[in-house]
Amino acid sequence: MSDHPFYQAPYGKGPLQGLRVLEATQAVAGPMAGTILGDLGAEVIRCELPGRGDVIRPIPPCLDPDQPLESGTWYQSVNRGKKAVTLDIRKPEGQELFRQLAAKVDVVIENFVPGTMPAWGLDYASLKAVNPGLIYLSISGFGLWGPLAKRRGMDSVVQAMSGMMSVTGEAGGRPLITGMPIVDHITGWQGAIGILAALAHREKTGKGQQVDVSLADTALAVSDHQLMSTVNTDFVGQLKGNGTPQGGPADTYVCKDGRSVFIFALLDAMWRRFCEVIERPDLIDDSRCKSVPARAKNREFVDGIVGEWTAKRTSFEVEEILEGAG
Repeated sequence: MSDHPFYQAPYGKGPLQGLRVLEATQAVAGPMAGTILGDLGAEVIRCELPGRGDVIRPIPPCLDPDQPLESGTWYQSVNRGKKAVTLDIRKPEGQELFRQLAAKVDVVIENFVPGTMPAWGLDYASLKAVNPGLIYLSISGFGLWGPLAKRRGMDSVVQAMSGMMSVTGEAGGRPLITGMPIVDHITGWQGAIGILAALAHREKTGKGQQVDVSLADTALAVSDHQLMSTVNTDFVGQLKGNGTPQGGPADTYVCKDGRSVFIFALLDAMWRRFCEVIERPDLIDDSRCKSVPARAKNREFVDGIVGEWTAKRTSFEVEEILEGAG
């Protein structure tokens, strides 16, 4: 089994084996950072409040409706492979126990509203006094400083504020959030990357660091090409469904069996190959679609050609033909 290309090492084994992580996290972004480290072999210990645990524990669907705190699938998906202890860090006794644990780990992860951990004496400055090599990740909605620092952040709210929703949805419809909490998840990955960088720094210097990651930072980072275009050209983002204003075909098209397929042939070489596959070589040099800018300008014409072709074939036939053509 270990020789199989898709074999995954069991938890506790991997490149981060021996690394100890202490979490004071809730919801998705904070736990996700710890989960990535755990997937790489780290030992991850969560601290959860007595009685209720993490706020997303009971969110359905649950494997056992009679035991929602123990079987919520969302909670389990972002906390796989971890250990958990009950610890009320809102109280002095819990705070002292947390300090004792923090003195013996490599990494602490927290995602409370900025100002919360300092008020409890559990911020980076306090904990590095007992553990100079500590790496401390703080995840928040809008960062540790600035006019919005104290504001609570949620994935969907940040998608709206960042402009991500303004380009997500059908043309003529209303702005939509993504089907999955993508900002939460990517923020967790960003935090894990920051921790790995801090580990490399500690390896060279022996010193720990604090890593500051926010949902807002992530939302703007994944909007990089939209921002670049908007700031430097006359481009204005808009709702466009599954298509792209950069050209086509790059959209969903309905097939004879009522199912939809997504076809991406945005680049000129792809378009030429696609024309050959659908037996329309006349379109290769057609002025309306011979280049990426031309197809962007005449998307309706291009989409009509593609949609007419898929409508005569089942989704399985379309996939087989296009995969066969590379």
